[in-house]
Amino acid sequence: MHLPTTLVSVINSSFSLALLFVLIYYTAEILVRERSVKVNDIVDSMPFPNWIMIAAKIVTLLLIVFCMMFAATVASIGVQLYKGFTDIDFLLYAKGLLFFFQIPYYLMIVLAVFFYVVTRSKYITMFLSIVLVVTNLMMMPALGFEHRLYRVGQVTPVYSEFTGYSQNLVPYMWQTLYAGLFGCLLLIGAHLLWPRGALTNWRQRLSVAKQRNTAVVKLLTLTFAVSWAGVGSYLYYNANVLNQYLKLDDYKQLSAEYETRYKQYQNMPALEITNVFAEVDIYPNEQELKLVGYYDLINNQREPISVLHLSFSPGPIVQSIEMPGAELTVDDADHYYRIYTFDKPVEPGETIRMDFAVDWLTPGFTNNGHSVKLAKNGTFVNNQDFFPLIGYQSGGELQDNNHRREQGLDPIQRMAKIDDESAWGRSGLGGSRVQFETIVSTSADQIAIAPGYIEKQWLKGDRAFFHYKMDTPIWNYYSFVSADYQVMKDKWQDVAIEIYYRHDYNIDTMVRSTKRSLAYFSENFSPYQYRQFRIMEFPRFQGRFAQSFPNTIPFSESIGFTADLTDPKKIDYVFYVTAHELAHQWWAHQVLGADVQGSSMIIKTLSQYSALMVMRQEYGEEQMKRFLEFELDNYLRGRGGEIIGEQPLYLVENQPYIHYRKGSVVMYALQDYIGEDNVNEALSEFIDTYAFKGAPYPTARDLIKLLREKAQPEHQSMITDLFEKIVVFDLSVAEASVEEIAADEYEVSIDLQAYKYEADDNGQETEVSLGESWIDIGVLGEKQGLHETAKLIYLEKHRIDHSMMTLKIRVPEKPLSVGIDPLNKLIDRNPEDNIKVL
Repeated sequence: MHLPTTLVSVINSSFSLALLFVLIYYTAEILVRERSVKVNDIVDSMPFPNWIMIAAKIVTLLLIVFCMMFAATVASIGVQLYKGFTDIDFLLYAKGLLFFFQIPYYLMIVLAVFFYVVTRSKYITMFLSIVLVVTNLMMMPALGFEHRLYRVGQVTPVYSEFTGYSQNLVPYMWQTLYAGLFGCLLLIGAHLLWPRGALTNWRQRLSVAKQRNTAVVKLLTLTFAVSWAGVGSYLYYNANVLNQYLKLDDYKQLSAEYETRYKQYQNMPALEITNVFAEVDIYPNEQELKLVGYYDLINNQREPISVLHLSFSPGPIVQSIEMPGAELTVDDADHYYRIYTFDKPVEPGETIRMDFAVDWLTPGFTNNGHSVKLAKNGTFVNNQDFFPLIGYQSGGELQDNNHRREQGLDPIQRMAKIDDESAWGRSGLGGSRVQFETIVSTSADQIAIAPGYIEKQWLKGDRAFFHYKMDTPIWNYYSFVSADYQVMKDKWQDVAIEIYYRHDYNIDTMVRSTKRSLAYFSENFSPYQYRQFRIMEFPRFQGRFAQSFPNTIPFSESIGFTADLTDPKKIDYVFYVTAHELAHQWWAHQVLGADVQGSSMIIKTLSQYSALMVMRQEYGEEQMKRFLEFELDNYLRGRGGEIIGEQPLYLVENQPYIHYRKGSVVMYALQDYIGEDNVNEALSEFIDTYAFKGAPYPTARDLIKLLREKAQPEHQSMITDLFEKIVVFDLSVAEASVEEIAADEYEVSIDLQAYKYEADDNGQETEVSLGESWIDIGVLGEKQGLHETAKLIYLEKHRIDHSMMTLKIRVPEKPLSVGIDPLNKLIDRNPEDNIKVL
């Protein structure tokens, strides 16, 4: 890992509040220092110009910022050296800690000086400084003042190992210049009004200010004012003329209008894409992209179809769409929606061709900076960003019920009900599988990658061309990536493994995880369907995630290629994320659920489970506790932030804290109860039944049915609790003692407390009977191994059917602690009290 990248971000995020309060306090103190020690009359009588005193105080405050940041830098370099990294980038520290993130603080110093000059009160100055911060961060956007012309904060550039500071460096510099020129005008005002001597009323101060307003001051004022207005005009030209400027309220209104007008067409019979051909030309230096391609569309319905509805993503410009016998009858540019009417309806089984051309340009910069998707090095886009989309897109709807209420909309219904049979014919990715072929071009110094196998590649002038083609149908979901890559190649059986990277810190971990995962998934679920598997690094300013496309995984540098894995006690999340994304080649690209409640359980939760099994195989049972603790904690925190309503796992409605976090704990508990082999056998049958099949698509009920068939009768109620209810436990060890009863034999007495609750979608919990709950009871010994995990002397399931119980357990080694559910396999709302030290 290139540690300065992360440490600069950590320092700025953690030091921001402290630096803010230090500056507010010391600014006020330094400004009134002469008056505080009662030497202001002497100082004011000295023959120096006002700007000398102003400059001295500002420099002092700047030194405070510098000293705090310098101390943080020294500490960061110490951490870097301690971890064994010696490639210290001093320039990166200087830019990140003293310039790119601190400009708003410098302007705040100037504003504080101006406040003091006007008010001559340190307390009012401190108050106004705090008001400025709160207003700028919170109130001004809430009041509709969202334009950067009104606000102190700039579009902060994000550092990436790919390109240094991102393309938002340009708008950042212009906005910084704009703020700096305004600060210069304030300093001139402070110079004119600076209090000296016995000046007490505003008439006297303004009279003296006129005397100080010399020809030089007037020239400077005019210069700065004209420059400030000119830079502001340039910012306005970029944000409002070259680009469309919309406030948050505008977005909410447009989204509400889109839903009101076109929601009625969401599930209407539509043509489906069967074949995609696209020529995608990426221009990294210009941060532009051009698309020319076509769809083959088929009517798979039983009735003729006379209209075609198309949606588009904001940003790209549709140059042309051509279909034989189709007339554009609705062209709603504000809502990116079109309706085409056919002269002659498309008959069942009939296929037509739709040709299209789209340009994605970058004219100047917007109010919030450049798009992060098109980059000078590390472009990463997917087809939903710029391809024509068939029909109404529910992703454009307002998700916050408060915003919906403001716009007169009903509360959000995230997904169709699981028993809605009319929705079983729609896949979670929309439409059916397609044949896919593309030619991608980029600058000659970069490699362009899309799903598929390389058919041909060539150079023409300063452009590099890559022809990819899939040999089997895929979902209509694919990415395009371009960067100046190095390539590492490996192999697992007959599957080619390719890592496209800029940084090689963790690619060995990715390869190891890929091989382990391919082996486990192929053996336990079904064969891998492709001949290759590729991972491509993309810049961190595009996000901290990885995403699974057919045989192709774009993977953020910040969670993979530059991740810090030096601490063996921490979770190897590079290994885990690689396994998770590879698992999606089964759970999504082989089997995809119907577009109803619970579909993300099939895709997300099963990928979590698959990765967990590979992790356990690699690191052992005892190491899983740390990961399960992390998942459980995030699930419990996610419940507190739910704004619509929590659902049981089998009804999850694209709620990450449920399908990811709770799903991990649930599936791990399931395999622990009914056996890993039984779970895998059920999943294998699930794939065998539904893989690569068309409608009707499976639901979570179909999956749970197979799991129940593999479980014993005593586990059926447990499956109900895990998947079909919202159940939480409150488990704890009240008291525990140990007695040596013989040589190498110890008896442990454990007083347990166990409560079981069932929650509704609003989080209201009701205590219910424990029933026949079988819960792990563990006796633990000394910490051991590289990860210093407690040795499991004893771990068995006990029937816990009373809220208070005492157990006595004999073990052959001296125990140090005992616990109920010590590995955190159950949903326990307070897992901290599960273990008690003897």
